[in-house]
Amino acid sequence: MKTSFKIFLGLLLLSSSWRVFAHDRPCNGAPGSAHPNGGGFVADSASVEKTVYVGPLASVCDRATISDKASIYGQAIVFGDANISDQVRVLGNARVFGKATVSGKATVFGEAKIFGKATVTDRSWVVDEALVYGSATVDGRSFISMNARVFGRATVSDAKVSNTAQVYGTARILEGAQIRGRARVCRGEWSNEITNDRCEHRTFFSSNVIFDGPRDNSAPFSEFPSPSNDNRYSARGIAR
Repeated sequence: MKTSFKIFLGLLLLSSSWRVFAHDRPCNGAPGSAHPNGGGFVADSASVEKTVYVGPLASVCDRATISDKASIYGQAIVFGDANISDQVRVLGNARVFGKATVSGKATVFGEAKIFGKATVTDRSWVVDEALVYGSATVDGRSFISMNARVFGRATVSDAKVSNTAQVYGTARILEGAQIRGRARVCRGEWSNEITNDRCEHRTFFSSNVIFDGPRDNSAPFSEFPSPSNDNRYSARGIAR
């Protein structure tokens, strides 16, 4: 009985050690190899062109596709079915995953995450701890920063969203508008003045509007997905 127990305990410890070891490897131990341009890890299941730069601590996992002259720096990870192309830069500890698409000369930096079916393109920047997800679109020269959230079916084009502001629903933030503070913007129409602080009356911000509104709890968040808790590839997951 004692011998059987020791064997069982030994197998249990071996199993636990293997799980920890796999988690410490790139892409949680998935088979793959170093990319010829930069030396970063690329899973066998991913598709990365030779023209792409993958830095030594970066990883491309799952079925992610990266093409053209895109660059993955730092400890950034691209996974899921994400698609990155053109001259995109993903840096720091940024994550791009799900079925997200990043193209043009967009930059994703810091702890930022782009996921779901979100699209970030042109010369847009998503930085700090900002999230872009759902079916949201960020284009033009937009700048999403700090703890801002852009999600649902929202569009941000040539505009800025910062602090803890949230843009979602069918909102359209355009042409130099700035959404910041604790503002929540979901639907309505705006041109160049602010007349109402009820979220459900906003959809269209443009003409250099600056909205630094208070937190508004009137919006129906239940119709939109919550930020992802997909931590399959944490900081440990890119260690070498």
